[in-house]
Amino acid sequence: MEPTFRLETTELFRAIFEASPEMELVTTADGAVVVEVNAAFVATSGWSRSEALGRTVDELRLWEDPRAMDEFRSRLRRDGSVRGLEAVFRLKDGSLRRLELSASVADSGGVRYVVTRTLDVTGRHELEERLRKYAFLLERAEEMAKIGSWEFDYATKAVTGTEGAARIYGVPRDNLSVEDMETIPLPEYRPLLNEARDSHIREGKPYDIEFRVKRRSDGAILDVRSKAHWDPANKRLFGILRDITEERRTEQGLREALAAREVLISELFHRINNTLQLIVSMLLLEKGRESSCEAARLSARMVRRVRTIALAHAHLYDARSLARVALGAYLPRLVSEGLGEELVSSGARLEFSVEGIELLIDAVVPVGLIVSELVGNALEHAFPAGRPGGVRVEARRGPEGACSISVSDDGPGAPGGPVERLGLSMVRNLAEGQLRGSVSFGGPPGFTCVVSFRDDFLRERVPASFRQG
Repeated sequence: MEPTFRLETTELFRAIFEASPEMELVTTADGAVVVEVNAAFVATSGWSRSEALGRTVDELRLWEDPRAMDEFRSRLRRDGSVRGLEAVFRLKDGSLRRLELSASVADSGGVRYVVTRTLDVTGRHELEERLRKYAFLLERAEEMAKIGSWEFDYATKAVTGTEGAARIYGVPRDNLSVEDMETIPLPEYRPLLNEARDSHIREGKPYDIEFRVKRRSDGAILDVRSKAHWDPANKRLFGILRDITEERRTEQGLREALAAREVLISELFHRINNTLQLIVSMLLLEKGRESSCEAARLSARMVRRVRTIALAHAHLYDARSLARVALGAYLPRLVSEGLGEELVSSGARLEFSVEGIELLIDAVVPVGLIVSELVGNALEHAFPAGRPGGVRVEARRGPEGACSISVSDDGPGAPGGPVERLGLSMVRNLAEGQLRGSVSFGGPPGFTCVVSFRDDFLRERVPASFRQG
């Protein structure tokens, strides 16, 4: 059936020409003089119709690359048309656009013309360039992280994977198949993999599984972790593979190193403990040989001090702390085990208020010696002839971090110079020398010794961030 309207060819051509959303121009075939442009050309190029008509393409400087222009003209002479030639055009304002050119030669009134239609592919080209860059970065990231991704289409039974996945499995990327997915994992892991996959698809259980594969390219056995997600709408299972072989080897090495460390620490502790016990035995032997009460008392005091050091090391060994030690667990054990006989014979009450206080490990032994010495002296001098009473040990930390430890008794007090008379010079030496603190004495009533110091000058052996992480 003929159309109900008629339109002259020239009118139809012009209507199509003007309505095109892409730049179009008509030039003479011989001199490439512009004889017509459409509205899209004017809007995009920046050249008005009057500016463009009558000028050559060279005068308008449309072609950015002369080689592309030569290729365009060569194809026209050879084939009479051009299809899909990409070239960069310069607009009037100097900006560049990448265009896909199609052109044909037409005769009209004995004159040959070239009709050129352009398709702006700048955005597509930029997108393709970004995709190529992202693909490169993805491959390098997968290579460095030893990961890869895969997808299984249940409808088509097709398996696709990235270069990283192919690298882990040791197969060419384009040849990844269902058989590879089934046979490259070691056979003993197949039931586990099947159960994880089916449970994820049927019940939505997380698919996060570790297994081992025998890489096809070289036969290497790898530890692999895989996470996957089921897309029920498209019937696809997709996920990530990660080669964790080095991690597992590192973990094994760390376990072996920790086991060796445990053996070494245990051996060092037992050797130190044996040495200290040997010293205690020698002091006790010497104490038994002493005839004077003063010499025997001195030997007993030295035994107590060595035992305190041994107990401090025993507590550190049991706590296995390389950073801080809680006084609430440390001091009561130290005093009760180190001064057990004196506590029983004196009948004195012993109270502690040291909860919530922690000390850096290097301050633990000096503080233990100080508290043991002060409590021992209180038991020896504050309760003569079975006099009832009590000894109180307190520790607190101020708002600026300073630590204060006090040992007080409710005995009759110490007349005269208590430091020299009661043998507390060691307390002063430890407090001022090792802890860089101060010592003060109080009483009567009773006798009180307060040791104040800061432990933040000592080195934190294990950072808090590491202990928390």
